[in-house]
Amino acid sequence: MIHTLFLDLDDTLLENNVDEFLPAYLQRLGAFLNDLVPAERLIPLLLQATRVMAENRDPELTLEKAFAGSFYPSLGISEDGLRDRIDAFYETEFPRLRALAKPIPEAQTLVRKAEERGLEIAVATNPLFPRTAITQRLEWAGLPVAQHRYALVTSYDAVHFAKPSPAYYAEGLALLARAPAEAAMVGDNVDADLAPARLLGMPVYHVAASPEDGFPGGGVSGVLQWLDGQSQAPEPPPGRSPQALDATLRGNLAALLTLTGRLRDEAWLARDPVNGWSSIEIVCHLRDAETEVNLPRLQKILSQPAPFLSAVDTDPWVLERAYQRQSPVEAIAAFTQSRKQLLTRLESLKPSEWSLPARHALLGPTTLAEVMGLIVEHERIHMASLRRAAATEEISNPR
Repeated sequence: MIHTLFLDLDDTLLENNVDEFLPAYLQRLGAFLNDLVPAERLIPLLLQATRVMAENRDPELTLEKAFAGSFYPSLGISEDGLRDRIDAFYETEFPRLRALAKPIPEAQTLVRKAEERGLEIAVATNPLFPRTAITQRLEWAGLPVAQHRYALVTSYDAVHFAKPSPAYYAEGLALLARAPAEAAMVGDNVDADLAPARLLGMPVYHVAASPEDGFPGGGVSGVLQWLDGQSQAPEPPPGRSPQALDATLRGNLAALLTLTGRLRDEAWLARDPVNGWSSIEIVCHLRDAETEVNLPRLQKILSQPAPFLSAVDTDPWVLERAYQRQSPVEAIAAFTQSRKQLLTRLESLKPSEWSLPARHALLGPTTLAEVMGLIVEHERIHMASLRRAAATEEISNPR
């Protein structure tokens, strides 16, 4: 059942032709900063840094940090030295680009009716801009943040991956603790919006007068009717291709870093009312499962013919290892290191190696891909707890 709508922004919720908007944006930005950096030098370096963002695969690096690591050193100006001027640009000049965009009344109706149904709304725009640029475009669309309960708005300071990477969608799903079948993606671009989301197992809808073959779609006004039909359709299987699994394992780590980054000291120890685990217990549990179960299983499958994988009951470790008294900083660092080791090893695999067989004590005959899929399903349960903890912290200590 679909609980969350991922909605693209430009040319889905807002009529905004990128071929017109982007040159106008670059021209205004270049002119605004020309006294500091000549536009003919600034714009190529800006576009280069934007490509670095778009290609980022590091779950520890937000897109903003990826951009800054390329842009400011190439420019030869410190970030502090330019930040105030860039902020001023978005406050004074960026709003003038509104003339290039038009609201879509049907999109406003879609969001309102979706919220009335109790659906979560995620604004799934390509996060290559700071949050202010995205919130302003939502205002231009007649869908301001102040008037809607958006569960997620992706911007370059908030997420680690960009479209068309499947990891962008995997991170969004993990932040909302949704299985792919529980969230649908609606957008106008097949390559950036729909194909990578479908790869993970998300239902998708093509906003187009003539939807591309193989993709359901039509006007924005038809989204809810399409959703009604999805409730009767068989649930799509989760993506278990090597690309989908890699994306999800990356997205899970990125989301965990974001959610736990919102927790203050005392919040780490508060117990989830649903499963009774605290956030520090969850992170320690994931760390030890990665280090002592997931990585050894991967190595065993790669080094032995059809090895036997014993079942491991990791729940008792919570008390046996006194997770509640451990350091969150150290636990996160250790989990991050182990996850990146896993990802590095998986990156080196040949496609055929994902089908290597094994025998699981509980599941019977299985494959490497299915074993990696078990990690994904296990982590989704715990991401839900971390999402609730982060939400509680935001309510108790609004920023």
